Amino acid sequence: MKRTPTVEASFIYGFALVIGFIIFALNGGFPQAVSLTEIMALLLLLPTWVLIILVTKFFAGKGSQYRKFFLNLSVISAMTVLLALMVITAPSAAFKAYSSNFILVDFVYFISHAIGAVLTQFVVFRKANKAPMNNFGELPRPAKAKTKTKGKK
Repeated sequence: MKRTPTVEASFIYGFALVIGFIIFALNGGFPQAVSLTEIMALLLLLPTWVLIILVTKFFAGKGSQYRKFFLNLSVISAMTVLLALMVITAPSAAFKAYSSNFILVDFVYFISHAIGAVLTQFVVFRKANKAPMNNFGELPRPAKAKTKTKGKK
C-alpha cells in the first residue's frame, strides 16, 4: 500500500478499534464492550481520523515516521483532553451520572490509539526493508536475465 495520510489514519483507527474492544471486553464483558466501543468510535475515533488526516497533510508532508508519530500523538492527546474537559464541565446532572463511563472510554481511547499509532508507524510502515515495493505492497519480481541470442545473418 502506498503510504498516504488516509491509509495511515485508517490503520491507526483499525488498531485502536480492535484494541479498545479487547480492553472493554476484558473489563466488563461482551455487551458492555460493544456499547462502549460504539461510543468511542462515534465520539472519538471518527473525529480523530479526520483530524489526523488533516494535520498530517498540513504539517508532515513527507516527514519522517517519528514526526508523523508525534503529530498523531498530539492529535490523540488533544482529543483526550477535550473529552475530559467536556465531562468535567458538564452542567447536566444526568450527564454526570455517566461521567465514569466517559472517563473510562477516554482512557481506553488514549491507550488504544497510542498503541495503534506505534504499530502503524513503526511496524506496518517500518523502513527496515529498503527494497521498493509495487502498489500492492509486494516486492518486485527480479528481472529475467537477458541472454544473447544469435540472430540470422
